[in-house]
Amino acid sequence: MEEGDGTYVKQPRVFFPHAFKFLAPDSLTGAIIGAKGAGIQEIQDTTETKISVADKDSKYATTNMRIVLIRAHTVESMDQALCMIIDRLPSAKENPTYKAINNGVDEIDLVGKNEGEFKFKCLVPKAAAGGVIGTKGANIKELGDTTQCRIRVEVRSQLAKEIRTIEERKGGSPSEACVEQVVSLLGTLESLQAAVVRVNFFVQECSNLPYFQNWAHLSSSMPKGWGKGRSGATLKGKGWDRTPIGEGDMDDDLLLLRNTLQKMPRHLTDSQTFALQACLPVDKMSGLIGKAGSGTKEINQETGAKVTLRDDAPNCTVMIEGTLAGTLSAYMLVMKRFLELAGDDDEGGYEGQDDQEG
Repeated sequence: MEEGDGTYVKQPRVFFPHAFKFLAPDSLTGAIIGAKGAGIQEIQDTTETKISVADKDSKYATTNMRIVLIRAHTVESMDQALCMIIDRLPSAKENPTYKAINNGVDEIDLVGKNEGEFKFKCLVPKAAAGGVIGTKGANIKELGDTTQCRIRVEVRSQLAKEIRTIEERKGGSPSEACVEQVVSLLGTLESLQAAVVRVNFFVQECSNLPYFQNWAHLSSSMPKGWGKGRSGATLKGKGWDRTPIGEGDMDDDLLLLRNTLQKMPRHLTDSQTFALQACLPVDKMSGLIGKAGSGTKEINQETGAKVTLRDDAPNCTVMIEGTLAGTLSAYMLVMKRFLELAGDDDEGGYEGQDDQEG
């Protein structure tokens, strides 16, 4: 802005106390932005919000989606903007990017199996994810029942836990801002809108916390050090754009797991349900289940995979079902619980038999 004497006065940056982040495939970002930016401008003008979209080459870790950031002065205007964006999901499906360029790859992240169902992935601080889940899963059940939307809190927090451990080992001071989780919604447009408004409530409850404004940026809140291979080179291509973890930060086992997961075709594995079966001593069955099922419920909440145990004396048969990453993570947590239970025994480890199928 210029004053009367022609001198330039820098305008102060507008402060938005509220923010919300979600993940969008290219077809949805295209529908939001619109021709020559007309679409995004319409949403901003109508709701008095500010919407920013990550660069096309900046995909969120292990996904083919970009972060979209909405900033607002009020919770109500944020709700309105989110509902307007969800209204554009059908047009995203008709987007040429969806049909031609990606050859349907976006379908994995955009539409459900049933007619009229769409997916919407929110990226929320850990505290907000905890609010969505509630005590013993009470909130997430109530949300699903009242909105008729399928809601799942994904286990991406495990990545952040590993990173926080790395930071602590380096003498750093890990922040809650480093821990964010994906809340996946699946349902009709109306159910998605009802659910996302509720999720937004839990996110904005965090808006007064010290780390919130640091979290409210287009970049992932994953700290520096995630995503490098042994050579120190940044992992490029689909699903990887994070600042790398150096070789010295990960032991061989973690490197093996990460590199194997990276090789999996996400556009194929995300649409499948995987099952894994293991046999453990039946005398550890009650300990694995936990009091009132607390052991298996905790694993389910953390990984999204379903864990069931059956008494097939002298063995206990463990069945795990879920996404590929969720199933493998749940298996490791079951084994961790078993090893802790067997820690007082002199028998040492037990070699479980497993069989994975798609």
